[in-house]
Amino acid sequence: MLNQPRPSVFETVQIGVEATPGTAVPALIRLQGTDIKPKPVPKIKPVRAAGNKFNTASVAGREYTEAPVSGDQSFTDLCFLFNMNICKGVASLPNGNGTLTVRRTYTPHPYLPEVFTTLTVQRGNALQGGKQFPYGIMPDMTQTWAEDECKVSGTMWGRKLDKGVPMSGDAIQTIHVTGVPTTGTFTLAHGADTSAVIAFTATAATVQAAVAALASVGAGNVMVTPYLPDAETGKLLQAPANTALNAAGAVFYIQFIGAMSEMVVTTLVAADTFDTGDVAVAVLQVGAAVTVLPQIVVPPLSVGVFIGKALNTLVQLNNLNAAEAMMNQREVLQNVIDNRNLSFRQPIEKAPTFTGSITVDDDSDAVAYLESLRTGETLYLQIVAQSEEIIETIANVNYHHNYVQTYAIRFDTSEDGTTNEYETSKFAWFGVNDAALGGAFSATIDTNIAANVL
Repeated sequence: MLNQPRPSVFETVQIGVEATPGTAVPALIRLQGTDIKPKPVPKIKPVRAAGNKFNTASVAGREYTEAPVSGDQSFTDLCFLFNMNICKGVASLPNGNGTLTVRRTYTPHPYLPEVFTTLTVQRGNALQGGKQFPYGIMPDMTQTWAEDECKVSGTMWGRKLDKGVPMSGDAIQTIHVTGVPTTGTFTLAHGADTSAVIAFTATAATVQAAVAALASVGAGNVMVTPYLPDAETGKLLQAPANTALNAAGAVFYIQFIGAMSEMVVTTLVAADTFDTGDVAVAVLQVGAAVTVLPQIVVPPLSVGVFIGKALNTLVQLNNLNAAEAMMNQREVLQNVIDNRNLSFRQPIEKAPTFTGSITVDDDSDAVAYLESLRTGETLYLQIVAQSEEIIETIANVNYHHNYVQTYAIRFDTSEDGTTNEYETSKFAWFGVNDAALGGAFSATIDTNIAANVL
């Protein structure tokens, strides 16, 4: 991997759906609409020895990752966010005869535990690597709807953050010298092609040139990077470019890029004439194609907001300036004393803070909402949106990316203000359990994300 500053403009976010929460998997799905910026949160306790005015030492405790999430609402990305924050969606085929349109239904149970999806998350780029954390969950999520944009934001948590991790996708193999040779050379073969002889004291640049010269590889399709173990932790860290292959503990990463990126690559075979030891080849990462998730942005002009006292008599709001919905404090981290895991053990579901608001013109409708606030009656708030992109057409019916989100709410505060020179009223609400809705919230999202992906 290139050892130089990483411009943020080239950073991408890749995720993998974990089969076992906390067990990292290849992150082979690339998000385009949602940014995730992980940072480590170590817990360090200062220690002050008796008789000293200042701290004299420190003790490390459990560590976790915190990652702000932000972006435009995207129908495809929201499926993953809902699966982490709301509950795992139930997939179905809404049209019965189609094969591409998959509907996911989210109805969190009012009193039973939920099943959530956990993710392995990477942020970086293919040539320079990046950061990775497993057990990605999303305890906080906020959706906003306005005249010119629909946004989503929140916070993810995860286990301990690793840096300098290769991004999933490219095949990566490693070579290192065993023993302590004093004479001899070696070659690397890829399929039927064998490299020129290479000295056991070669640098990464020399090995890269030899592999790139193979007819089955080619220039620009391989990158070799030297690594050395950290003196304290033993973890491999990127080493200076002039590091020799026979340096103590040295490991060279051979990453296949360019025309050979994101594909399975035949494992190199080493042959040597060393007087002692040999060159060992290992597969660090099997190459695989990365699925780039289409960024199907929720268009503000397609958003409709409805409100009413019964689900079958909802009326569209014509005077809405903005809306907001938040599902926060969804989970809390559980830590136990266990030297086998330096991060949190698992998250525990808790009662969430389920709130939101609508901002409307200060007119007769606002007067009615104020009365609803005073009487404490339950209302239903429904937000629908549809993209212009058609997933498939069945029996002359077009199926689009879309969602329908329905909330059972009660207003609790009202605040007058001004928006674009208009007098407005902002009504804050909280979610309530409702028998007709089957809880406090229900949603469906139609996309072309296959049922077996989530």
